[in-house]
Amino acid sequence: MKTKPGLYCLIVIILLMLGVLITSAGFRQIEAKLLPMVVAGVVLFLSVIELVREAKGNKGSPSQKESAAGADEASKGLLGRYLYEGAWIIGFFLGIYLVGFLAAMALFILAYLKLHGRRWLISIIMAVTVTLFSYATFYLLGVDSYPGLLFR
Repeated sequence: MKTKPGLYCLIVIILLMLGVLITSAGFRQIEAKLLPMVVAGVVLFLSVIELVREAKGNKGSPSQKESAAGADEASKGLLGRYLYEGAWIIGFFLGIYLVGFLAAMALFILAYLKLHGRRWLISIIMAVTVTLFSYATFYLLGVDSYPGLLFR
């Protein structure tokens, strides 16, 4: 049976999130442990679901018609997709650094959805909804989000 690289990545994420949960459970103040526990819990839950889906899917053996060149082209395409998505993440981090967390999140969601084929109305609604939800969560927890270099 051939294992998928995605399974290893999910297992590493699950182990990291378990470490975050265990570490943050040891914090004394509820304010210090609440955010890491919530985020790690959600990521852990979603990672376990994806791990189960990955483990169940595509159990058939690869066909013998697939040549080595075809496999090489597929791996190059996969690497290109990883680099593309990595560029999005780096852009998001740079956006947070420059314009702040909430503004970067709104811009990132809007740009990502629009460039991946969603309509303008859906993209704007999702960006505004997620940003308002995040703002409300930060406000209720009494936490200030990072303002960025441009909005200090």
